[in-house]
Amino acid sequence: MPTNPDVKLKKIQSKKVAVIQYTGLSGEDVFNDKTAQLLIWLKDNNLDIASPPSFASYDPPWTLPFYRRNEVLIDVTN
Repeated sequence: MPTNPDVKLKKIQSKKVAVIQYTGLSGEDVFNDKTAQLLIWLKDNNLDIASPPSFASYDPPWTLPFYRRNEVLIDVTN
């Protein structure tokens, strides 16, 4: 259990998510490019899209770009 009262745990249902991971800085152009790549992969693999794309970044701002880990995520139904 969290020791900080501002931290709350929330149970969510499981789901399938398709993800493309990349390094470097992430701006709108990179997000759009990686989203397009992921959409092509989803189509090639006959997966149905269940959400709009979202972005995740896991590193603090001072991390050197080539060490940064970023992802574009899209929920899928099959």
